Amino acid sequence: MMYKHLIRHPEIIPKIFIENHKIVHLVRENHLDVAISLANRDKYKFAHTKEKKKLSAVYLDPKFVWNVIYSRERNHKIANFILRKTRINQITVTYESLLSEHRDPTLNAVFKHLDIPINDIELKSELKKINIGNYENKIENFDEIRTSLAGTKFEKFLC
Repeated sequence: MMYKHLIRHPEIIPKIFIENHKIVHLVRENHLDVAISLANRDKYKFAHTKEKKKLSAVYLDPKFVWNVIYSRERNHKIANFILRKTRINQITVTYESLLSEHRDPTLNAVFKHLDIPINDIELKSELKKINIGNYENKIENFDEIRTSLAGTKFEKFLC
């Protein structure tokens, strides 16, 4: 469930407590990747695909990038505050850790949290990663974005 869905349907929150649901809080650490994904979705009219696609570099308006960064930072802070204060039975997992070649410890922690025996599940997806390559090749105006993020705590997103 995305944050916006929870905001639109706040009646879900009491149900989470009453039925003691276990939550896997999936977050993306790199908000620049989110901006690229959103721009690609708008440009190509899809966000996910089952076929391998080669996308050309996308133009990112620096104001758009900053709006994405600030909104993601705000949403993560709000969600973390709510999760901490309400003591919802949850585990936070990063998207990046699931894409890592060393993802097994993350997956094992998720399975343990959800009380799923590790041997009982086979993971596979037909979806293909479409936002691949280095940032110089993914962002048409990379130098402009690099300049915009330079000297800020978000400069690390370019690495």
